[in-house]
Amino acid sequence: MQERQDPLLLVTGPDPQRFQGGISRFSKLLATHLKDVTRSEFVGWRRPYPNHLLPKATTGPEDFPHLDVLSPSTWTAFADQAKQRQVDAVILNWVHPVQSLAFASLIKKLKPLPTWVVCHNVYPHEKLPGARTLLHFALKESSGLVVHSEPNEHQAREIFPKLKILSLSLPPLDDYSMVRRDQARSGVELLCFGHLRPYKGIETLLTAFSEVKKVFPEARLTIAGKPLVASVIPGGKKRYLKALNERKRQLRLDDSVQFLLEYLPDDKLRALFEASDLAVFPFHEVTASASVLTALSAGVPVVASDLPGLSEVVLSGKNGFLAEAKNPESLSSAIVMALRSRFDTDVIRGSLAKRSWNQYCQSLGQGIFGTLS
Repeated sequence: MQERQDPLLLVTGPDPQRFQGGISRFSKLLATHLKDVTRSEFVGWRRPYPNHLLPKATTGPEDFPHLDVLSPSTWTAFADQAKQRQVDAVILNWVHPVQSLAFASLIKKLKPLPTWVVCHNVYPHEKLPGARTLLHFALKESSGLVVHSEPNEHQAREIFPKLKILSLSLPPLDDYSMVRRDQARSGVELLCFGHLRPYKGIETLLTAFSEVKKVFPEARLTIAGKPLVASVIPGGKKRYLKALNERKRQLRLDDSVQFLLEYLPDDKLRALFEASDLAVFPFHEVTASASVLTALSAGVPVVASDLPGLSEVVLSGKNGFLAEAKNPESLSSAIVMALRSRFDTDVIRGSLAKRSWNQYCQSLGQGIFGTLS
């Protein structure tokens, strides 16, 4: 009698070897950690977005067709191969409404295989007319959605009242538990990191930091991350960076604020964590943030905007403080309060104890199959 095999899950998403950012890292990590509870494989998209949005290409396993958002033949080939391989379920990672046609077609072609979609953001960060319609068109025939915060769950249930919605706590994407936080640090160092985009509130941070300097004159701020401004806006990146630098000059912060306009490799991010007293995330709008989790996993206290997706994570007085979004005065007060507080590194890291990959994968498997045992 043939021994029954564990279910095989196929995870797709942008490949982190070519595409930088949290969603690409999450996609590959999900496939990796699922191996602890069942069988899983990862297939990267050769082109997850149209060229004018992100022109790089990616690859996937040789035995699976490389998915291309602009090539319907790859959607068909992928679905056919998934069925031939007797995959038990497919997990797609939703990034942006530009993928709507590809996702809608993939989900139909994969039937009767269960197809679940991880919605990292139900709506895109930058306003897009018709985003709700495109989302509904793309995912209405999926088996269910996975979301990572209460705001996203509410949005998803509003759009898809009949779909299964699985709300799971996003685990930290990287393990920075070995970052040393006990060594002496000179001066006062603040860090803000992640892709630079208008909704991140960098101008608000600069204004707030100018007030922090009145209390801590020696304070320095590092803003690190690759600018990612939708290229559908003519000159968007250039205009955005020019506005930030002009604001920095107006506030006379040239000597105390540095921009590292690059995607941070692991070793550089670790060094920044070791040198920083505080990480600041002044989001204007957000429903969840992997960057906040990454900072906390390194034991760095956090000041973040008091938004529903962040207030689930940042616990005032325990691992950081919250400030009113878009309010420089509130942000500067929270930063000063945090710098005057004494945080326990173990307590900061311990605040993420319930956000483990094993628990995430077990809950995901139970949501898809009912059980993985």
